[in-house]
This record gives sequence, structure tokens and C-alpha cells, in this order.
Amino acid sequence: MRDYAQVQILRAAIFVLTLLSSMPAWAQSVVLRADDVLPLLNGAAPDAFYVNGSAIHGLDDDTTTSGFQNHDAGRLVLTLTALRLIDQGKLTLDAPVAQVLPELIEKNPFQVALTLRHLLTETGGFAVLPAGFSTPTHLNTSLIELRTPGQVSAPDPVGLRLLEALIIKASGLSLQDVLEREFFAPLGIGATHSATPATKPVTLSPRILARIAVLLLRNEQSDGSAYLSRRSYEMLTQGVLWLFHPLGPERSAAGYLREREGRSWVEINPGFIVFPREGVAFVAPSVMAGGPVASFRQTIWRIAQQNFPPHSVSDGRMNAARALTPPTDIAGRYTRADRPSAWLHTRLENMQKNWIRVSELAGGSLRVTLNSPAPETAGAAPAQGSVTFHPVAPYHYRSDSGERLTFSPVRAGGYLYLDGVLYRYTGLMGNIPFLMSLLPWVFAALASAGLHLHSKLGKPWRRMALFSLTGGALIGGALYAEWALWPVAMYEWDIPVLVTLWRTALNIGLMLVLSLPLLAIAFVRRGPMPEKGWALILAGPHLALISIAAMTLFLITVATGLAGTFTAL
Repeated sequence: MRDYAQVQILRAAIFVLTLLSSMPAWAQSVVLRADDVLPLLNGAAPDAFYVNGSAIHGLDDDTTTSGFQNHDAGRLVLTLTALRLIDQGKLTLDAPVAQVLPELIEKNPFQVALTLRHLLTETGGFAVLPAGFSTPTHLNTSLIELRTPGQVSAPDPVGLRLLEALIIKASGLSLQDVLEREFFAPLGIGATHSATPATKPVTLSPRILARIAVLLLRNEQSDGSAYLSRRSYEMLTQGVLWLFHPLGPERSAAGYLREREGRSWVEINPGFIVFPREGVAFVAPSVMAGGPVASFRQTIWRIAQQNFPPHSVSDGRMNAARALTPPTDIAGRYTRADRPSAWLHTRLENMQKNWIRVSELAGGSLRVTLNSPAPETAGAAPAQGSVTFHPVAPYHYRSDSGERLTFSPVRAGGYLYLDGVLYRYTGLMGNIPFLMSLLPWVFAALASAGLHLHSKLGKPWRRMALFSLTGGALIGGALYAEWALWPVAMYEWDIPVLVTLWRTALNIGLMLVLSLPLLAIAFVRRGPMPEKGWALILAGPHLALISIAAMTLFLITVATGLAGTFTAL
């Protein structure tokens, strides 16, 4: 009998051990000594603090009443609210946004449908607003989709504004009321907050940030009950809602998922980093508000190395990466693309200043030459100069100092991430200084066709001159309007039809200009052509010059993203 009891006890012990070993890894918290951690944190950011389980260390009560405005903080508040509405059945992660907001998003069966998943992971692909127009005055004219939803992830203030509108419509409440009911009240936070986190970025004090960190670590409301369902909570800190490459950037609902040397964390913002498995979150309000990033990141990594033991990481990601077909041609010029713009001025400025060149070396390695360093607030990309990257798996490379270079395995527009900073392939057509230097000569060549306005060779030559002058004038006027008037027409006057008119004029001009090479070929083959004098000698080269100018102008409009675009949106 005693043996039987011992066997049962042993079985129970084995069962308990098995149960404990199968529990989520993030439940195994690590206790950090404040005396060891705070000096390091404060050396990187004086106002930094950390949350260990439910304990908060380094938060000074004398300085917690002031708040600050931050895009990522506002996005996190809206994300938490949206997940609450998902739990209540008022929103669905993968349902088209057009079903809820048909007045803002058109239903197009030939395009990828925009969903809540895209808004939570900032993969909606909307253009950012020009400088000076950080707040969408009219949301319907700000929803300019430049990328297919789900392709790449980058800060998306316009998508954040759309997420706000989606929450308002789904809840049937004002933003003030829905945030109070689903975010502030459950967390026991007083109503001393901004009611509009997108149109006016949410103002959060360090004390509120600390409470959010506790929520992310423990999924607890102020009364100790669960804030989210298990499924929604997993989407915050571990669920992969978007994946670029098996070894590349991936997003949860809260932020980017990171992994290095057996340690994993979630980066909501460079100043808000959460280690769910260890039960620790690090917060630096000054870094979140735009302060220095690199030193804070390095400090957090040093603390993690010293205190968080590495754990076994499944090799499934590596196996999936190695199963990809190796790339054949990824060299060329790439332009920074984490702030896609619909305004020609900022687009050309970015293509001129922020680009890298990828060159293939022997053995499959790559050399990356940066024209300008990535700003510290955007990512830890290498500094200006050349860096050599070695292959780890198809489309994924690492440098000797640890930087990561990851290409899109599906060549979705030719994107790559250089340590979290997004670039888009532009090739030779991305050399904007060279293309712009050609413009005066191109328009001069087209204008020279005016010499034939009164040609005695017949109507075909006079028609060619008219097409060249009219087409050049329409294109030149439209280019000027795109450069100087676009943000005014869109956001100050709120008359997007003007943009549609001049873009229509531009494309009519292109049709007229592209007819010039065809007319030139017809003249050479069937006439009429001059039969004597200097006109006989110069007619052929002049037709060739006009034809080359026409094709060059067309290629410039293609490179700048204007050819074939008719509508303002």
C-alpha cells in the first residue's frame, strides 16, 4: 500500500513538473536588483525606469505629472482599445475595413483588402503627410495608398488616424468615451488625458507608461482581472501578425518582435522595450519623445546579456529561411522608403539624399554603400560608408559587427530592411540628380520643334510641332504644380480635383509627346522630308533629338511616379 502511494506521489510530481515545463516561457520572470540596473539606465537616459513584474523601479513621484506626445504611445493606446473591441465581437482582425467605413475606403475586388491587421501592424501602405501637415484635416483626402497592404511595415500616422475612425464607428461612441471605457477606466487611470491620440497625439505621463508596461507583462486591469482575452493578449507580445522574412522583421500588435542570441523582446518604441518571457519592461520617456536611441538600446542589451539567460530557440525559422530559393539579382540602388510621400518635392529630395548601393562580391557576400547615415531615431543602421555583409540564408545577410540586411523573398516591390530601416529598389532610375539635370535639355529639345510650326513640308510637320509644344507645356505645367502646389491643393484648399485635373493634363501631354517618335519614323520612311540644303542634312538628326527627348521625359515621369497617375488619391 505504501509503495502504491509512493508511486502515485511520484506520478503526481512528474505531472506537475511536466505541466510547469510546458507553461509559456514568458511566465518565468527574472528579478533585477534596482541598485545594479538603475545606474546603467540613468546613464543612458536620466528619466529611464523599469518595471519588474508588478514592481516599478526608478520612477520619481516628483516628476510623473508631466506628459508628452508620441506617435507610438498613441498607437499603443488605440491598439489596446481595438483588441478590447475584438474581444467584444465589435471588430474582426481580418475583415475588410471597407465593410465598416465604406465612406472612407472603397471596396475594390482587384486589390488586397485593407484590414484591422494591417492597421495594427502599420502595413497599410498609406503616404505620410508633408511636413507642416502632420494632422489630417480631412481624412478622406489623406488616405493615399502608395503600397499594397501587408507588404512592408513602417510608421503610418495616416493609418493610425484611420484606426481611430474605425474604433469610433465600431464602438458607436465618441473617441473620448470609448477610450475612457476601454482603456483608462480598466487601468484605473484618471481622466487627465488627451481624448484624441491620432489627430492630437495622446499625452501620457511616465506613470501611465508604467501602468501600460504592467499591463503588457501581466495582462491585468487595476482590479487584478484579465484586461484581454488570452488570444488577444498573445497578439500583443508574441503573436506574429506580419512577417517580412523568416529571419527578418516581424510585428505583433504592440510592436516589432526582436531576437538575438537566444533572447527575445518586443520594441514598442526605441524607448519602450518589453521582455515578456523575463517579465521586465524598460521605459525611457525622453527617448520615446525623440531623444538619443543608440545608447539606450545598447544599455538594455547589456543588461539583458548580464541578467537574462539565453533560452533554446526553435530552428524552424532558420529552416524556413534556408528553404527559400536563393536570389539571382539583388544588386543596385535602393532609396529609403520608411516615410512614403505622395508629394513630388519630398519624394525627389529623399531619392537624392537617402539611398544605398548594394554590390555583389565573391562568395555570395554583399557590399552596402550608404550615401547618408540613417537617423538614430529610426533604427540602428550602419553609419555612412561601406559595410560588407555575409550570407546567412537566402535573402538574409549579416555584417561582422552584427548588422542585419534582409531582402523581401517575394520581391514585393524590391524592398529591404537594413537593421530595421526600410529601403525600396529604384535602380538606375533612382539617380534623381542625373535625371533632373536632363530636364532643361529635354524641354529645350521639345521646344525646338516649334521651328516647324510654319513648315512648308505640310500638315504632318506642323502637327508634330504642335504636339511637341503642347505636350511639353502640359507636362511642364503639371510638374510645376506637383512640385509647388500639391500640398496646398490637397490640405489647405481641400480641392483634390485640381490635382486630378493637372495629372490628367500631364498624361495627355505624355500621349502627345510619345506620338513624336512615331511621327518621326513615319517621316523617315514615307516622307515628307526636305530634299535639299541644310534642311536635308539636319532634318534627320533633329527628328532623332526630339524623339530621344520625348522618351527621356516619359522615363523621368515614370521614375518620379507620375506617369499613368490620374486621380489625386
